[in-house]
Amino acid sequence: MDLLHAFIWFGFGTIFGSFLNVLILRYHSGRNLSGRSHCASCNKTLTYKELIPILSFLSLRGHCGSCGSKVSYQYPLVEILSGLLFVFVASLALSIFSTIVLITIFWLLLFISVYDFHHTIVPNEAASLTAILSLIFSVGLMGNPFFSQILYGLFLALPFYVLWRVSDGRWMGLGDAKITLSIGFLLGLSGGLSAVILSFWIGAVFSLLLLFINWQRKFRLMRNSKLKLSLRVRTMGVEVPFVPFMAFSTFIVFFFKVDVFNLVLF
Repeated sequence: MDLLHAFIWFGFGTIFGSFLNVLILRYHSGRNLSGRSHCASCNKTLTYKELIPILSFLSLRGHCGSCGSKVSYQYPLVEILSGLLFVFVASLALSIFSTIVLITIFWLLLFISVYDFHHTIVPNEAASLTAILSLIFSVGLMGNPFFSQILYGLFLALPFYVLWRVSDGRWMGLGDAKITLSIGFLLGLSGGLSAVILSFWIGAVFSLLLLFINWQRKFRLMRNSKLKLSLRVRTMGVEVPFVPFMAFSTFIVFFFKVDVFNLVLF
């Protein structure tokens, strides 16, 4: 893919990323998707100049043009990720229908990841649609055996379901099992296992960094306080959603053909 086509696909993807931000904000909030966007602080309706993906955020330096309140970095980040997603899928030079299906799969995974990050909930509708589209892409468009892909998805999802059932949701959420089902449908057994293992590795690194930052913050407060605080700080009290790591790992395995087993052996 040449640079011009990549730029066009990226720009097209950022538009969908802007819509994705609206969907994340309004999903199950009682608001429909047809209303105009407005500032969450001053409630001013945003103009079209303030809704240009990425560029509006940069030109306004991450603040509302009316009240000056800060705008979350989620907005440009989701737009950039959506744009990159479109470029990666388009670079595969698949048929139009296959391109649309694959973009929708990863676009849904991005939506689920950000929503899960904020609410620690995996939307059932999005998870079900992701599983169906993953099966359509893998079986109907890539020609993989139907029953094999079904078994791969169930095999990968079963341990997560068991952990959810045994722990009554304390160790693992049911949403993790739903996403793992889609990963098995899309990547098969070897690729699915690689994505799951890689997601645990990435999640472990992220959790350790989070714990380190949390400990630093706790000790800074203790040092600045005149009170003798207990050393028993609850660094493990932060709940880290797992779906974003699975979605990112699925992206890495699918587009970069990462084989975790080869990485371990070599």
